[in-house]
Amino acid sequence: AIIPQSEREHRALWEIRENFETILTPAPVFLYDVSLPIKAMADYVDAVQAGVAQRWPQGHCYVLGHIGDGNLHFFIAPMTALATHAEADELVYNPLRSCGGSVSAEHGIGIEKRAWLSHSRSAAEIALMRGLKSALDPKGILNPGVVVTSPGGA
Repeated sequence: AIIPQSEREHRALWEIRENFETILTPAPVFLYDVSLPIKAMADYVDAVQAGVAQRWPQGHCYVLGHIGDGNLHFFIAPMTALATHAEADELVYNPLRSCGGSVSAEHGIGIEKRAWLSHSRSAAEIALMRGLKSALDPKGILNPGVVVTSPGGA
């Protein structure tokens, strides 16, 4: 953890947070936003980094986050065009189950993380989400297929 000691340090930290374009080359680079209990962060980061190193020995795993709210951002750079997003998803999301983490933090579930929602929400919680979606959007016209599907499949 880094706590800025001056306004200059504060600006320098935000510069890292906001201007990470150099990490995005060469493609592919897979970005993630997860949350988990602060006490589990070190072991979780170690697990993800070890998984990346094992799967892609030339790859890189960059991590930054907001420790105060348990939010971590991962930039997985496999350094091979043969890597798939699905492979990276497994490395990032599978270890979350054992530490009580969530596949999402500040950026939501959307469509991309929908298949992984059960890693951080129980069947009962997902059923409740579907029920709320159905009650608030009975025709399934609001963001169809985002987060949870409606009983009709939309």
